[in-house]
Amino acid sequence: MSAGTQSMRRHLLAPIAGGAALGAVVALLLWFVGVTAPFAVAAGALVLAGGIAWTAFADTDSPGYHRADPSPRPGTRSDLARVSWSLHSRHGQIGESGRKHLYAFARTRLARSGLDLDDPAAAEPIRALLGDRPYLTLTGRSPVSLRMVADCLTALEAIDSTRPGSRARED
Repeated sequence: MSAGTQSMRRHLLAPIAGGAALGAVVALLLWFVGVTAPFAVAAGALVLAGGIAWTAFADTDSPGYHRADPSPRPGTRSDLARVSWSLHSRHGQIGESGRKHLYAFARTRLARSGLDLDDPAAAEPIRALLGDRPYLTLTGRSPVSLRMVADCLTALEAIDSTRPGSRARED
C-alpha cells in the first residue's frame, strides 16, 4: 500500500472516528441523565451522521473520491456519454445542451472546409453544401427532433474536407 493511499485512508477515517466518539459521549450523557437507552443510542447515531455530513461539506480541500477532468478530450468515452445524454429526450426533441454539441461539431466540420457557421457571409455556401433542412436545424430556433439531428449529422459527415465547398462521394 502506498503512502498516498494510507494518507487518504487516514483522512477518511478520522471524521468517522471523531463522529463515533462524539456520538458515544452524547449517548452516554443522555443515558446518564435518564433518557431511555434506545433513544440515547439513536441520538448518538444522529450525532455520528451529522459529524460525517459536516466533514463532507466543511472539508473542500481533498475529496474522498477521484474527480473527473471537467473538460475531457474530444472523442473520449465521457465526452461521447455526455453527447448521447444530451440527445436523450422524453418528448422527442433534444434540449439546449444537445443543440450546443451539434453546433460545436458543425462549426468544427465546416471549418475544415474553410466555412464559418457564425459568419453571415457564409450562410448561402453552407446552405448549398448542407441543404435547407440541416442548415435550419443548425441555425433555427424551433424545436429540433432526433431525426433532424441525424439528418444534419449525415450532411455534415458527407462534407469532403479535402476540397472546400464539396461533398464526399458516395461509394
